[in-house]
Amino acid sequence: MKIRKEAKKLAEDLNLTEVDAYMMDLKAKLYSKSSELIKASKLTHEQIAKLIGTSRSRINRIANFGENNVSIELLIKLISVLEGKPAIKLAVRLIPKNKAIMAKKRKAKNSSKINYSDIPASTAKELAKAKRIKFNK
Repeated sequence: MKIRKEAKKLAEDLNLTEVDAYMMDLKAKLYSKSSELIKASKLTHEQIAKLIGTSRSRINRIANFGENNVSIELLIKLISVLEGKPAIKLAVRLIPKNKAIMAKKRKAKNSSKINYSDIPASTAKELAKAKRIKFNK
């Protein structure tokens, strides 16, 4: 995972895991992006608040980095609304592409494939009945 040095250092000082450090860093990035978008938006704080279902004062606090208790979900919703993109596209863009994790997933997926030539005929017939699988002789 790619984590900024500040978040990693803070997590180490607080005896938090690397995942906690990543979540802190992600939230900081989302918060910063939300603040920028609110300030750049042509919409009023009242209009933004109505679009995402929160109060105008909370939008004002987010814009000025004064809101301490804001969820990642609310930040994603805010960014999604102000950028005009579906939240799923935003979430996919935020997820780091860790090649090692992806390789493990591919390996696990491939290893779960069954080599039917190694299955005894009687077992193959039972599987065929249970799962309606056709086997070539």
